[in-house]
This record gives sequence, C-alpha cells and structure tokens, in this order.
Amino acid sequence: MVVVTPLEWAEVLTKAALATFLLVLGVIFVRKGWTQDQSKGQKYFLYGISMLALMSSLTRIFFLVTDFEASDTTLVYTTFWKMATFSSFIALVFIALVLETYSVKSRYIGTIIATIGAVSILFIEIALARILVIPIYMIIGLEVFILYLYVAVKSPGDLRKRALFMIMSLLIFTVGIFLDSDFMASLFMFDTGIIAAILMGIGLGWYLKLNWGQN
Repeated sequence: MVVVTPLEWAEVLTKAALATFLLVLGVIFVRKGWTQDQSKGQKYFLYGISMLALMSSLTRIFFLVTDFEASDTTLVYTTFWKMATFSSFIALVFIALVLETYSVKSRYIGTIIATIGAVSILFIEIALARILVIPIYMIIGLEVFILYLYVAVKSPGDLRKRALFMIMSLLIFTVGIFLDSDFMASLFMFDTGIIAAILMGIGLGWYLKLNWGQN
C-alpha cells in the first residue's frame, strides 16, 4: 500500500483542480461553438480549441492515476501512462490543426507528426515511448512557436500582440509540463508537481482566453 504524505495530497488536489479547470473550459468552448450563430469555419475553430482543453484534462487525470502506483513497471502504470501520453498527443493534434488551418495555411506537418506519435505510442514498449516523447514534443512545439512568430511578424497591431501573447502562454504551459517530471524534481531537489500544475493552468487558461475572441 502506498503511503501518501500531506504534501503529496496537496499535489494530487492541485492536479485534480487543474484537470477540472481544463474540463470546464473545454465544455464552455464546445457550448459556444454549438449554441452561437457562427460560420462553419468558426465552429470548427472553437471545437478544435475545446478538444485541446478536454484532451489536456484527460492527460492530467490519467497521469494522476500513475502517481498512486508504487512502481512504474506495473500494468496499471504502463496502461495509464500510455493513455495520458496518447491524449496529450491528441491535444497537440488539435492545437496544430487549428493553427495550420486557420492561422497559417501550412502543410499540416505538426498535425501529421502528432497523429503518428499518438498512434505509435499505444503499440510500442514504454521504454522506447519515453525516449520518443520528448523529441516529438520538441518538434511540434518548435513548429507551433515558429508559426505563431510568423503570424506576429506578418500581422499588424492587435493581431501581432495577440500572437506574441499566445507564444508566451504556451511557453508557460510548456514549462509546467517539463516541471512535472521526476527529473526536474531531482534537479531542483523538491517536488515540483504543485508549481507545474499551477503553471500549466495559467498557461493554457491564458491561451484559451486569447482564443475566445479570435474568430
């Protein structure tokens, strides 16, 4: 039986609050796309943003289950780790798809890479999956950063400002993701889980708020 300390309970509650927060935001975006009179393109945009929030919420929930496992070799840990990673890649699919469809007319490179990563993660050994996750995240993250930077450079006034803010919000979210790891906890010599969850909530919440009036 795993003994959970008060600090670990605080981390669990913070991560649960983050998952709930993202779930609520996702539902709000779905409702906006479903109920308001908008064009087909605008609705798809809102649904894409909502799926980013919903899949990110599922990711946090699945990772939360792995936190209660005493070993990272159990079937429960492996299964939920893969499910969490799969849903995180699906979230990346939607953020890349929205960006590549409605902001920059690109060749869907990020969408394709994220989709391949999401599918392959379910069928490969977890040891190999752990190795592949980071470079895939980095490739897609770099593409998203470059595309938003392109939008910022090409856009005037408020659109440029919005694009720069989106870059900042996603950077905060990304820092939160990297902090939520055993490596970063050992590097800083304290549990970074609570700080990570707060940064993820601030970053993705800010990003979703910026996209609320995008269309």
